[in-house]
Amino acid sequence: ICGLFVSGCATPLRLDRDASTAAKCIGAAQGDVKFISYCEYAKGKEKEKFQRFYQGVVVLTPESLHVLRCKLLTSSSREEISIPYSEMTGVGMGHFGRGTQVQILNGEQVVAIQITKNKALLDREGSEQVLKFITVRGVCTFKSEKFYHPAFSRPTIVQ
Repeated sequence: ICGLFVSGCATPLRLDRDASTAAKCIGAAQGDVKFISYCEYAKGKEKEKFQRFYQGVVVLTPESLHVLRCKLLTSSSREEISIPYSEMTGVGMGHFGRGTQVQILNGEQVVAIQITKNKALLDREGSEQVLKFITVRGVCTFKSEKFYHPAFSRPTIVQ
């Protein structure tokens, strides 16, 4: 028996090609989009297990971080998260093996974002760019001791 495994890959996003679509989705000018990339993200309370990670697109502007919930960026992608840098209480980087995760504190809420190049490959360099972009805007860094994973339910065993 032979099978084919199809991964959820996509062409990496580029500012010169994709900024106008992202800008329309977040209600910004195209020139305000300074970073754009595919990601997986979750949000929740700091001490909770996250129930689910979603596929999306992270967009950085001079004033805010935006996350669109979508599998592929289109003009109908909807905004899920928008946090002005002035409202962030901290930003850090979580590590798990070779994986990196940007973690944003906003009061008691944590937003965990795993930057990906093409929805499949984790992008350490992209994560470092996001961290630097946010800290340059005055958000304090913290040393993250945690890497958020989705909470898995016990599998049902069928006999």
